[in-house]
Amino acid sequence: MKLTYDTQTGHGEINGFFISEKPKFTFEYEWFLVNDKVAYKLLSYGGLCENEPLSEDEKAEVLEWAKNYKFPTPPKPKPLSLDELKLQKIKELNLHVNARLESFLSNYPSVEQKSFPDKKEEALRVKKDNTLPLEETPVLTALIPVKSIEARNYLSEKVLEKVAMLTKLEQFAVLTRDKIKEAKSKKALNEINWEVSNEA
Repeated sequence: MKLTYDTQTGHGEINGFFISEKPKFTFEYEWFLVNDKVAYKLLSYGGLCENEPLSEDEKAEVLEWAKNYKFPTPPKPKPLSLDELKLQKIKELNLHVNARLESFLSNYPSVEQKSFPDKKEEALRVKKDNTLPLEETPVLTALIPVKSIEARNYLSEKVLEKVAMLTKLEQFAVLTRDKIKEAKSKKALNEINWEVSNEA
């Protein structure tokens, strides 16, 4: 327990909670302190500035004051505007999409991720012309144990499957972000919920 107030600083404390309004008692004081061991008051900062013990009645008065003290009610936070809620929702969407992307990429080592743009570019070229010579797709060709157009084309299809997954995730992010931006009310905004679906 710690109950105190100092008129010189204009601050006091009730068990760890700070107060600024000076308590009014029947006795005069410039400072007082009541805790589990002592109960003192200071009548004046002039002269010897000696502390005096509180009488039992004065101590009881301080304890009663602390017991009944009404702490100010903190102001309620101002509701966010629709535009502010949209920005918040977009941040949540970005976190969700990034988590899905990280989950996907975690299945592949860094070296494989770094070569993905080159594999994607070659796979798209193979999709247009699956008779391309192997030397024109050096990255894909280097990854197949048997150097054949058939094996290269099969790997190309697997690469394009990954491209399709990433494209689908990107489309999901773009379309959902557009829905958020176009929402006309807080109710409409709250109805945009991607957690119930794992289609992307």
